[in-house]
Amino acid sequence: AVLTLLVCVLPASAATNENKLLDTSKKVSLTLNCNKAGYTFSVYKVATLGSNASATKYTSTNAAYGIDEALNNNAALLTKLDAVSLSALTPNAVDTFVSSAATTSKKLTGLAQGVYYVRVTKYPAGTTQVRNSVIALPYYNEATASWIYGGSINLATKVKDETPSITKKIENSTKQNVNYSDVSLGDTVTYSITSGVAGSASVQLTKYVVNDTMSKGLTLDTNSFSVKTVNANGDTLATLTKGTDYDVNVTSKEEGKETLFNVALSKSYLKNASFYSAANVVVTFNATLNKYAVIGTQGNPNTTNLQYGNSSNTLKIEGNTVYVYTYAITSTKTDEAGKALSDAEFTGYTSEADAKANTNSIAVGVSDSKGKVVYKNAKGEVMRFASGTYYFVETKAPQGYNLNGQIIKVEVNAEYGTVLTNGTYVTNCPADGTATFAVEDY
Repeated sequence: AVLTLLVCVLPASAATNENKLLDTSKKVSLTLNCNKAGYTFSVYKVATLGSNASATKYTSTNAAYGIDEALNNNAALLTKLDAVSLSALTPNAVDTFVSSAATTSKKLTGLAQGVYYVRVTKYPAGTTQVRNSVIALPYYNEATASWIYGGSINLATKVKDETPSITKKIENSTKQNVNYSDVSLGDTVTYSITSGVAGSASVQLTKYVVNDTMSKGLTLDTNSFSVKTVNANGDTLATLTKGTDYDVNVTSKEEGKETLFNVALSKSYLKNASFYSAANVVVTFNATLNKYAVIGTQGNPNTTNLQYGNSSNTLKIEGNTVYVYTYAITSTKTDEAGKALSDAEFTGYTSEADAKANTNSIAVGVSDSKGKVVYKNAKGEVMRFASGTYYFVETKAPQGYNLNGQIIKVEVNAEYGTVLTNGTYVTNCPADGTATFAVEDY
């Protein structure tokens, strides 16, 4: 947004009859109002009011401001004042007003007559527009034919800010819901994070960081990142370049623990005016389900937030949490008397055809001394299963026993709702997240 300005000043000189009504001994007051929190407004006296028998006249408090010739030209006056550095204005500082939820107004009293300039010196990170103000006190009211010694400015109308949103989705959900998915060990989950653009070309950001916390059950693919800006319809405006426009920073990564990382737009990119014409930034990346994945209703969560800031401050917006669910399958092997049998090998498949052909196996398990079978993949990792149908075959019998010879169909049934309830989207699944089946030898 373009920086625009407000002015309310008295002409450089006033008629003699007006001057006769002016009480130069009076002090003036200025009330500043702003019901938007997080702004700092600094007030400076930039001109004094002088009077003689024939006229009133304003004179700048610092000739270096170069405003004497602009005191009768509203637009020119503010253009010149906005170009003055804060260090040059500081000697003529009068007061400061910091707006907050609890403080929405401040009245300055006992001021000398003159021209006062109000500059927005600090503003929230989501600010898109600021307009500075000037007011002459006192000023002459033509309607009442009198001088007005008190003025007010509604500063909330001079600033605009927006709070961006941030939303995370699972793009390849197996359950047709962007908030959760249901996968097996080693499966890839594709995530997207869409965060709103804050600031504007005239009120630029200095920081824009998308943070993510990934469950210990998910392994981040650091080579999978893509970042782009899009318009309100989701159409791509620009594809960003890693290392130039943004960086991926993994701040914590340890096997069996959460992974913390962020995607930070570069300061140089944030100076690009085209960035502020976009509606959103979209970050896309992949992760795979690993052996530390939690089974059952707890799921494997992934959370995000956005930190954005300007020269005044930094804000943080929390995003939503998405979940990846997975399950286990175990079995038991006994004889007809119920005695546990060890050393029975079972192999799992995703189709009955593969089970018959003994091809494309996904997991193998061998019964222990208690007859329990825990299934593992080819890497020796305890297998995690998506909900669905699986087929198991006994591929090695215990010593002294024959192979079972049957294809055993196992259902891992899981049902989901559309609303997170008690911390989960799961409405029904195997007890403790584990489906079991029993095989007896006769």
